[in-house]
Amino acid sequence: MSSRSSSDQDEQTRYHATSNAIEQWITQINRRAPVNLEFITDPLCKASAYRIRSLEDFYARSRIFRFLIRKGVNPTLLFLGTSTGLALALKRLYSRSTYLTLNIVGVLYPAWRCWHLVKAYDQEDQAEENTIETLRECKSWLTYWILYGCIQGEHLRQQQQQQQLYTSISPNLQDDEDLTLIVERTLNETESSAPSFRLLDGYTPPTLANDHDSNSSGSESPLENQDMEDHHHVGQVNKQKYPILVPMEEEVGW
Repeated sequence: MSSRSSSDQDEQTRYHATSNAIEQWITQINRRAPVNLEFITDPLCKASAYRIRSLEDFYARSRIFRFLIRKGVNPTLLFLGTSTGLALALKRLYSRSTYLTLNIVGVLYPAWRCWHLVKAYDQEDQAEENTIETLRECKSWLTYWILYGCIQGEHLRQQQQQQQLYTSISPNLQDDEDLTLIVERTLNETESSAPSFRLLDGYTPPTLANDHDSNSSGSESPLENQDMEDHHHVGQVNKQKYPILVPMEEEVGW
């Protein structure tokens, strides 16, 4: 019997290894300090150790946490790793789905607490007037939070539909660069599918390049003049190869 109690005590000590280490560290600081620092370190020690011990009790409910401690994993490192992982997961959940996080914290948690209070008062079986009034109030709050959560469920459903639509439109969209490439590709396809003008009697439609050349005729280079001559020569060759079958009225109009 004594061996079992001692083993349980050792196990509890390992569960609270982080909080005990903080208390020992602050105690050593108080001993080595040249002046009395207990009026500063004691409130900090109590606040930090209490919160860390509550987290350790919460982690100790997990079978995986207890199994790893029994296998000899360092409790302090395990506590720090678990806390860091939970913090990163909560941060990512809040940044990616803020609305869902707010509903979990603001709706599900109060409803869960009210449900536990109702169960606790039902198990007491006391006929006191104060207990009955408190039980009725808890049931009223539980009904309120359930109805409020049902109303908010419609917004969650709409948000899920929007997310599904987004993923169906762009399943491989990773970042803004992919979106830019998709837009540029769409614009290029639109420009390539646009109808081209037909050359009649060597006429070419005005373009931005031609306007720019006409405006800056004084600064033309020999290479640009050669390109224009080649383009005019190609137009003449096409005109000879493919005679224009256009009525006289339309030709005069051109």
